[in-house]
Amino acid sequence: MTTTPVFTRYLYLKDDVEISLLSSLLHKQREKAMFWGYELYHSGFIDDVLVVLWRAYYECYAMLNPTFESYMKKKQNELKEREDGIEYFVGLYIHNIITRKFNLDVFMLREISMHLEIDEDDAKLTLEERFEGNKYQAIVHIICEECISLEECQEMAKKATQYFKKKGVKNLKLLQNLECDGIQPAVILVSRIMHYFTILTKETNKIKMGKNIYLVLEPDEIVKYRTIETDYPNENGENVLKRTAIYSSNEHNYLSLFKSDHPENIWKHYHSNWIYYAGLYTQLWNERILEYGGHIDEDEQKVHWENEDFEEIFYNLYGYNPEEQPTEIQQNNIPIMKDRNQVTWRWFYEKHMNQRLYIPDDDFLDALE
Repeated sequence: MTTTPVFTRYLYLKDDVEISLLSSLLHKQREKAMFWGYELYHSGFIDDVLVVLWRAYYECYAMLNPTFESYMKKKQNELKEREDGIEYFVGLYIHNIITRKFNLDVFMLREISMHLEIDEDDAKLTLEERFEGNKYQAIVHIICEECISLEECQEMAKKATQYFKKKGVKNLKLLQNLECDGIQPAVILVSRIMHYFTILTKETNKIKMGKNIYLVLEPDEIVKYRTIETDYPNENGENVLKRTAIYSSNEHNYLSLFKSDHPENIWKHYHSNWIYYAGLYTQLWNERILEYGGHIDEDEQKVHWENEDFEEIFYNLYGYNPEEQPTEIQQNNIPIMKDRNQVTWRWFYEKHMNQRLYIPDDDFLDALE
């Protein structure tokens, strides 16, 4: 998470938008997930939104929806040459993944294994003993410790393939491909292993795979998420946020789990110096500033303008004046974060406790706080 604010096109914090996108997916809120996805995309964070979506898949959906990956990667490759191809792909991806089953096994295993030590007895087990005993946490722990590079993950995948093949599991080709731009191979490997454990234990786990049904997204369905511009001279820029900052980026109170706090002096930055931070980090704002002769001065942390006329035109169009917005709009942009004692990992896990193989010990959930 960043220590300085990164404002998106409608002056949300980029970190918050990424968390809100995941939150909306898990709550199956299609409209809001599309809003947050395109808030990133149209701000210029194209690679970032793709990473968020693919990471959500591997950590929450891949275990139950193994064919979704190949279908969507094929679509992504087909669309990337089109002028609006990636824009359309973002919507198509959200439109389809939000209908699918998910569970938190991979997500919780990664979180616990990265931050907590496993039981001493489990730590002494060989890799095969961990597989034989369905010691999911111990397996993921050794992956997190030993599989840093793609090559190391591939070696581990070969050992997993040998184990599952010996147990009679067929079609193990998923373990041959651990690559996705921006995603750690270890996370992909864990999702593969947990998928094959689901198949191996299907007689007892009663877990059903997701359906291989894919929805069509009409191109005109993404138009409404494109950036709303000021209708100047009929209106000034300060009216834009009233029409666009319509959702709180902390509706489900996930911010307190996924980030420690907002950047220091966030309200001062938001009220008085938002244009500097927006222009410094966000492509859309940077292009707007340059178009009207602005120059971002990192030493003084402000924007200088070539002449007053260009500056006046810029602020007529884009002077959102967040400090003068209604309180509801300001708190949609910069929401109040709940006390960490109220929003816990146990609360998060129990909220989304769907069909699963891995059941974390209460002690581990408590230790994450």
